Formats: sequence, C-alpha cells, structure tokens
Amino acid sequence: PSNTAVDNLGIRLAEAGVKAIRLGHPARVSPALVSITIDGQIARDGANDLAREWRDRARAMRKSAAGKHGPEAKELWREARALDRDAAREIANAERLIVDRAEVILATCVGCDHPILGDRVFDCAVVDEATQASDPLLLIPLARAKVAVLAGDPHQLGPVVTGGPQLEAALGTTVFERLIESGAPSVMLEQQHRMHEQIMTFPSRSMYAARLVAAPQVAAHTLADLGVTEDPLRPRPVWIVDTAGKDWLEERTDFDPGGSLNNQPAYSFDPSTFNSGNAERVAAEARRLLSRGLAPTDLAIIAAYSAQARRPRDMVREERAAGVEIVTVDGGRMTLNYTVP
Repeated sequence: PSNTAVDNLGIRLAEAGVKAIRLGHPARVSPALVSITIDGQIARDGANDLAREWRDRARAMRKSAAGKHGPEAKELWREARALDRDAAREIANAERLIVDRAEVILATCVGCDHPILGDRVFDCAVVDEATQASDPLLLIPLARAKVAVLAGDPHQLGPVVTGGPQLEAALGTTVFERLIESGAPSVMLEQQHRMHEQIMTFPSRSMYAARLVAAPQVAAHTLADLGVTEDPLRPRPVWIVDTAGKDWLEERTDFDPGGSLNNQPAYSFDPSTFNSGNAERVAAEARRLLSRGLAPTDLAIIAAYSAQARRPRDMVREERAAGVEIVTVDGGRMTLNYTVP
C-alpha cells in the first residue's frame, strides 16, 4: 500500500542481485531506486537517446513548416508526425523489453494498475503490509496473479479509512484479518530482527502469546556496539521516564474555523493533542543520547500525535538537520509478523 514499503523491498532485492523494476512516479520513489525505475532503465539502454533525436528532428521540421505553405509544408508535417510516432514506439518497445526481462515488478497496490502492464497476469503477487490495504486497494494486485501471498500484522495499525462510521465499518477490516479469523493457511514469523530481547518482551507477551524470539544479531545489541559511551544512569536497553506529577498538561490544537492559532490561519492546523513539557523532556533526552556519541542518523523520536511530533521538531532543529528523524507512530510503522499463502 505504501511507497516506503515498496522501496524497502526494492533496495533489498537489488542488493540480492534480483532483476527488478520499480513502477511509480519518480517523485515518490526512493533516490536509491531511481536506476531500476522504467525511466532509469530506458535511459541506461539508450532508447531515450534515439527517441530524443527523432523528436528533435520532428520539432525542427515543424518549425520549418511553420513558414511554408502547400505540398512542401504538408510533407514536413507528415514526416514530423511520423518521427513522433517512431519515438513513442521506440520507448514503448523498450518498456516492454524491460518488463519482459524482469524477475520482479515492484509497485504499490494502486501502481499495479500501471498501463505498461496491460493485461499481464503474474505467477504470484506478494503484498507486503497487507493489513494496511483496504479491500478496494488489495483487489488491484490480486486481480493480476494466479497465486497471492499476503504479509502483514493484524496487531498493528490497519488501513486508514475516513468517511464516517459506515465506511469505517465496511473497510476497517482487511482480507488478511478475515482470512486469519477463518482459519486460512498461515504461518507466524516468530523470529524478529529489529530489537533487543528486553525491548521485545512486552509486545511479545501482550500481543503474540510470548512466541517472539530475537534474532542472535539483535538479541543483546546495545548502543555500546555502535561505539556510544556508556551512561551509568541509563544502564538498560529499555528506560522508562515517568513524568507523572510534573503538572505537564495535554493541550489540543482545536480551533474555531473562523479564528486563528498563534497568529496563523486556523485552517493550517489539524486538531491534535500535544504536551509541551513532555516534548521538552524528550528533546533533552535526545541531546543526552547525542552527547554520548550517538550519530544523529541513528536516532529517531516517535510521537503518538502529529502535534506532539511538531514540538520536538522545533526544539531540535540543528539535530534534525544533522539526521535525527521525528515521526508519528503511523509514520514509522513496523510490519511483517504473519504471512498468509
């Protein structure tokens, strides 16, 4: 469903030497995958150069014909149109060849309706983050395959559905969830490769019947493995800072449609919850980590609400410029605990 998930898969497939094509608008594709987009591969094959040459010639002919009349002008216009058709045909042929030689086509669910695929049906469609794909989205890739494999986690965030209770009731659950509930063949991927086993313990017990196992590479991984100086006041992989009793009150960015907020138009703000005191505390903790030698690109701050994410963004501007990432929970989604064949 998301471009980020497609890009993550694409980067790993490219590293494994798999011949893949990334479909989608270049502006939404990771810079790391530009070389495997249709445009990137056409440019590498040289088809663009030939098509550009023909179009340049066609443009010159039209310019020449603009000052002429009679049969000569008509002939120039005819040749220009023929060159344009040849250029388009050259690009279309190059696109077909690229698709034919690919082992994997990468696209979002919506991107599976790309015109370049025509009526092509694939041996298998693998849908990552399938628990974030509402039924109408999922039907697009499913219609293109003889077999489908759905990968996702029904215990994590589901599809984003707006439009009122009726629509949410109809599209709020996914095919993946209904297949799991009906007893369809499935397997749980029990080994996780993301977190220290102490961080893993709570989600494992609360959502996965204590079945999760940490991969050896991450089971005891700590900041010391990154060369970060130890902090005697933060000795464990998980550290909970209790802010109860600080009198830090939650606020909302609610607004009167005709009013304003902080002297800015009200319509520029979404109603959301934030806590300024808590944000300041988080920013201080981030600076504490960075002072120990943690690289900014290795630090992420995750907030529950968009308004709360905006607070530390303003407080750690320099650190963000150096690579610190600040996202909301749904902006940093974790996936892949189940697969359903």
